[in-house]
Order: sequence, then C-alpha cells, then structure tokens
Amino acid sequence: MSLNSRRFVTRHPFLNCCLLLGLLLAGVAGLTSLTRKVGAVFVTPESPKSDNRLTSKIVSSAAPTPTPWPTATKCPTSRWLAEGNANDSGGLNPGNPGILKNGATFGPGAVGGAFSLNGILAYVEAPINIVPMNQPGSFTWEACVNPSSLHNIRPVVFSKEASLNNRAGLQINANGSLCSYMNSSNCAVTSAPGVVATGQFTKVTLLYNGSTNSLVTYVNGVQVSTASVAMPYNNSAPFNIGWSPFGSGNTHFPGRIDEVIFSSCVVPPTPCGCGPAPTPVP
Repeated sequence: MSLNSRRFVTRHPFLNCCLLLGLLLAGVAGLTSLTRKVGAVFVTPESPKSDNRLTSKIVSSAAPTPTPWPTATKCPTSRWLAEGNANDSGGLNPGNPGILKNGATFGPGAVGGAFSLNGILAYVEAPINIVPMNQPGSFTWEACVNPSSLHNIRPVVFSKEASLNNRAGLQINANGSLCSYMNSSNCAVTSAPGVVATGQFTKVTLLYNGSTNSLVTYVNGVQVSTASVAMPYNNSAPFNIGWSPFGSGNTHFPGRIDEVIFSSCVVPPTPCGCGPAPTPVP
C-alpha cells in the first residue's frame, strides 16, 4: 500500500470500510458470474436444445448409405441393364453399347426389364472398345438368368470368343449344372446339377482371378465350382449375351437375361440373388 493510501485509510476510516466492503461485494459478484458461466458451459448436466438438434443432424449425416447393386468397381466396367435398350450404363467413355441380334427383344426382368431371347437365333452383341477388357489380367462377368427351357439344349449365358483356343464363357447344361470354359473346347469345370432352374431368375457369376489363376463360378453369390486356368483369354472379339459363336450345337439362350455386368478385375459377388437392391440395415 502506498503512502497516500495509508493516509487515506487513516484520515477517512468510514470511507475506507465502505471501500473495502465494495471491493469485497464486487469480488463475490464476479466470482458468482464466473461460476454461472462455468456451470452453463461445463457443469450443466443437460445440453441445450440447439445442441440436441445439432447432434441429431450429425448422426443422420453419418448414417449408412445404400450400397450400389450391382456392386460398384474401380476398374473398367460395363453394365447392360436391358431397360428398353442395350446401352452400356457402366459410365465408360467410350462405352460398349450392345446390339440386339436376330429378334432379340425385351421382357420383364429381375429388376425392371430384361433381354428376351427366343433360343433359336436371338442374342445381344456388345463390341468391346476397352483394352483392359480385351486383355484382362482378371475379370468378372455376372448376369441374372431365367431360362424358359433346358430340355436337350446347352445355352450359353455369355461368352467372348475369337477361337476355340482363345475364349471364355459360361454355359448351362440340360441338368441345370454350370460349365465354365476358357481357351478350350471343353469345360474347365462343371458344377453340381440343379444350380440353375427354369422359370425363375438366378444370379450367376464367372470370375477369373489372375493372381491365383482360378476360374470360379458362383450362384447367388455362393461358390459352386473352381478350376485352375493358366491364362485368361486375349482377344478383341465382341461380348455375346445369350450365345457362343464357337459352341457345339445350339447354344442360343431361351428365356430372359438381365443385369449383365462385365468388369476387368476381381469383383467378389454379393451373397444374394436377383432382385431389387437390398435395403441396408442402419
């Protein structure tokens, strides 16, 4: 305390008491105000309503989003969904649009429309303009198939063939088994019978994994066969939906084929059948 302050206290005791009391009350008021602020920010057990609304918005924005079906990929992919046309909706530029051949048309599909084929001459041809799809290290082909008959025929779901020794494809046998073939006139492997039935859509997948040299077939996302194949095809031939140009006998598909996908990489199929995209569980 300075000399002047001591003189002030000595000469004006009443004012000094008032001054001290005022300072004390001001200190208490400031402490109370600070305590309230601290309590409002850090101690209050209930968050303000505005915080609740903000929290709700944050949770909503973090909710799961629907997974694309068919599965999205990070490699060149074509999709022929048969929604009244044979366009390639895979987003490639240039794409690989299909061409309806010999009476191929449309009918009810697993999702929307489907290619409708008469089993005699009709098929869909898609010229392939993408190098990784003509010279793949790996590939995945997928489709939803609904054959109207398998009696005494072996229809091909899809194929890409320059010759018997340079081709790949998936064929349905009369007993409902699947024959996957690559660079040969014979099946690389045949599944158990009855995996494909007439009168209903079944999702079939042909996958070649170049890192393991495995040719694998799936039905509704479940593996039904596998074979070791040294190399994939290497050709610029069109991709055929519903026919094999080098197959033995009538290989034209009778019935409907929908949701056709061609990816130039490994895309493990989802464990589900054909139909609308599954609704994700929150």
